[in-house]
Amino acid sequence: MRNLSILLFLSVALSACASSPKTFKPEPPPAALRQPCPQLPVLTEKTGAAAFLWSREVVRLYNDCAARHDALTAAWPN
Repeated sequence: MRNLSILLFLSVALSACASSPKTFKPEPPPAALRQPCPQLPVLTEKTGAAAFLWSREVVRLYNDCAARHDALTAAWPN
């Protein structure tokens, strides 16, 4: 009986010394992915050439922002 008491005491004492589990803290996403999307340019001229250049720039800005968003979503899935 005494051996059982000693064994029980040692198991409780050793478990008290066990390290607590570390909480997982994910690293923040890379700075390039945390950048906000830029403001879209305003169409100021009313010519077809200006509208074409403006729309090309808007599409480029959208594609860049969408690529960063997709990379961020893929890196931290639910």
